[in-house]
Amino acid sequence: MPFESKIAMVTGGTGAIGRACVELLAERGARVFATDILEEPSPFENSSISQLRHDVSEAQEWDRVVETILDKCGRLDVLVNNAAIFHMTSLQDTLVDDMDATYAANQRAVYLGMKTAAEPMIAAGKGAIVNIASAAALRGYPVMFPYGTSKWHVRGMTKYAAIDLARSGVRVNSIVPGVIDTPAQANNSPEAFEQMLASIPFGRMGTAREVANAVAFLASDEASYITGAELSVCGGITA
Repeated sequence: MPFESKIAMVTGGTGAIGRACVELLAERGARVFATDILEEPSPFENSSISQLRHDVSEAQEWDRVVETILDKCGRLDVLVNNAAIFHMTSLQDTLVDDMDATYAANQRAVYLGMKTAAEPMIAAGKGAIVNIASAAALRGYPVMFPYGTSKWHVRGMTKYAAIDLARSGVRVNSIVPGVIDTPAQANNSPEAFEQMLASIPFGRMGTAREVANAVAFLASDEASYITGAELSVCGGITA
């Protein structure tokens, strides 16, 4: 089991992609902490999974959650920065408050997560951070200004953090999901949905589990010489 005895943390851990990551890491032996801002009954049945409330946009919340994990387990081996919000507007229609909220959850949170989690990883001389970016961070799309630009930041921060942390034994990589079958897709009209499928070379949406498989690879020791990379899980949409 590649994650046996490892301690992992996944933000946005009760959403579709987050939950898939949490469950896969636990299946492969990790003790996993799923964090989320929502206070709901835990959807997890695996006893090696714990759920923690967590506002990823607040620095003191990161300190509290990471300290809780260290108190319980003594270390943190893997961080998956998955939590994000999705706001669809054009540049001209984007309100300042919407921009601030999107960047707080999608960009500032990733910065805070990497900075806070890196401390115990540096002390241990090893660790893996995987940031969830987006295909919207590889090209421009209409009416995706706040979300898309925030994910461009995630890609950039991943590369800079990878350089800064490389000599400490901490690896930082990103995943670039394409169109993934999550509840958020229900917001699309039938016409928009058909157009979206037509743009995917595979002709179908990806699954949350397929994203989780890529996360697990980059977080594992099998990717021990990979840092600063981005792995597209997109059915060819970014080719």
